[in-house]
Amino acid sequence: MLCVQNLFMTNNKSITLNTLIITALTLVANIIGMLLHIVLASNLGASRELDEFYIIVGWSLFFLGLVISAMNFSIIPRLSSISGNKLQFSFEASRLLFFTFCTSLLIFCFGYLLMPLVYELLYGLKDNNLLVSWVWLSTAILIFSNILTCLLNALRQQVLAVSLTLWPALLMVTSFYLFPNSGLQIIPQGQCLGALLSIILAAIFLKRVEFSFEMQKLKHWIKSISFPTRLTMSIGAMTCFSSYALIDSYWAPQISSGALSIVTITQRFMIAVGNFSVAAASVLMIPALVKYANLGAQHLFYKELWAWLRLVLLGGGFAALVLLGFGDSIMSILFVRGDFSMADAISISSLSFAFLPGNICMLLSVLIFRALFILDGGDRVACFLSVYWTLSYLFLSGFYLSEAENGLARAYLISWFQVLMMSVVSLYFLLIKHSNGSRKIG
Repeated sequence: MLCVQNLFMTNNKSITLNTLIITALTLVANIIGMLLHIVLASNLGASRELDEFYIIVGWSLFFLGLVISAMNFSIIPRLSSISGNKLQFSFEASRLLFFTFCTSLLIFCFGYLLMPLVYELLYGLKDNNLLVSWVWLSTAILIFSNILTCLLNALRQQVLAVSLTLWPALLMVTSFYLFPNSGLQIIPQGQCLGALLSIILAAIFLKRVEFSFEMQKLKHWIKSISFPTRLTMSIGAMTCFSSYALIDSYWAPQISSGALSIVTITQRFMIAVGNFSVAAASVLMIPALVKYANLGAQHLFYKELWAWLRLVLLGGGFAALVLLGFGDSIMSILFVRGDFSMADAISISSLSFAFLPGNICMLLSVLIFRALFILDGGDRVACFLSVYWTLSYLFLSGFYLSEAENGLARAYLISWFQVLMMSVVSLYFLLIKHSNGSRKIG
């Protein structure tokens, strides 16, 4: 009994330590990401040039967020469940590596060949081909590097996986800071270099744990090209976490010149703060939820999920107090320099407070979506809710456009609150169904 108690305490200490480290690394990554927007704002101000950059990057972020989130939601639980079987894990991981390589190649070709036409037709953007090429090359490399972090997470190397995400952000900011006169393409160039460094470091670790690429037969290669059904649903389910950038880039320029820059910087700031709240939960709660779901232990499942949801709510409440009391001061310290004015900083401060309730609903939905993906049919429910959110935000943003940037914040809150309520109800019924199925099998 004493041995079991000691083991339990050791596991708790290990989880707590990993939680703190992952949270700290995520905070560092978000700070580095925000530095890019601070440097951009200082050099370009809330200008049409910065709007154009955010439009080009926005489409890249849409595909990047879509694919990477789908991979994390669907691949990590699957690989975690078979990590004890070395041969099966190697084969499944090898299949996913090859599939992701093909996907990355297709996305780069799509961006390089077609996106310049899209930018010109929809936004009238021309003469940005070099920037567009580098942006989509970095997108492709980041997608491939993410499959390696998925493998590391499945092998319970979460701290290493999170640390590898620092390099693209760090080199992206450093490149622009050191060479601001080299053009905006220096940003994705630095990101590419950082992503390649992450790939090399991940490959070295996988080599050390004797991971081997297991795809000797032709049928295995053919099977790898086929699109996994669960991943298809996952990509659909991730639409809501990426489409906001495209929707904002459509509506915000109709408000005023520079409005998209203000909205984008605000969203990036709020997401950076939000990621700090959910980073540890996103990787550490999954094994426990999988175990409780398989045992049919609904009470423990809800208890574990609520513990992590409570952390998000506490973080959101703290952020609200900070923004209410010190928002203007924080934004002025961060952004007021170069071509970025105090009036622009105050706009970001007030808009951040307006977006905060919607962001809290979004973060809660992130964790519930992760719980949904553990259960049979949860991926289809999440896919429906994600498409619903995208259509709702698109329609409501236009409906409230007369309220300018605050109208976008109102649309964001209403859309996420609806999805949050529907996801909670869906999770309740799916867990009952899953638990009944587990008892029948038992």
